[in-house]
Amino acid sequence: PMTEWGPVKKQAKVHVHRGEELKVFKLLESRGVVRWVPESSAFQTPQGPLLNGLFGVVKPGKFTSGNLPVLRVIMNLIPANSILSVIKGDISTLPSPTSWIPLVVAEGSELYMSQADMSCAFYLFRIPHLWEPYMCFNYVACGADVGLDPTLRFRPACIVLPMGWSSSVGVMQMISREILL
Repeated sequence: PMTEWGPVKKQAKVHVHRGEELKVFKLLESRGVVRWVPESSAFQTPQGPLLNGLFGVVKPGKFTSGNLPVLRVIMNLIPANSILSVIKGDISTLPSPTSWIPLVVAEGSELYMSQADMSCAFYLFRIPHLWEPYMCFNYVACGADVGLDPTLRFRPACIVLPMGWSSSVGVMQMISREILL
């Protein structure tokens, strides 16, 4: 469908074994990745609520103590990406292979290069509460099941910088630079 923002994919699926969704989202809540927001908090498009998906991808060679494969959580934020402008942040400061072409090191000089990669960086940093309506997932739970008002229904919303969001790299690069400064 088309809106004033252009084509909108308003919903994606949460790919979790039926009946296990609440358990998965409670685990993500316990780890500070999501929080429960009223169902009506999800951003509304003319076609209905904007709801993101979630799925797991096997981490090669990693297993639980019960010999089950460890999964990497992937958030399908195509719905959110379809209406939000990309925050480019510091992407332009990242080196590219061609940026090294004009490099000249004087005789007797040394060049030192390094890189760092924060483990789980995209899930380490809190995002502003104002972004939560765009980060709601396509799952709903009764308030009583999540320790909240039993008369309301709630959705999990991502509260950290998520992998799968088009702006995550730009925001992460800017955060990283600011921390290092």
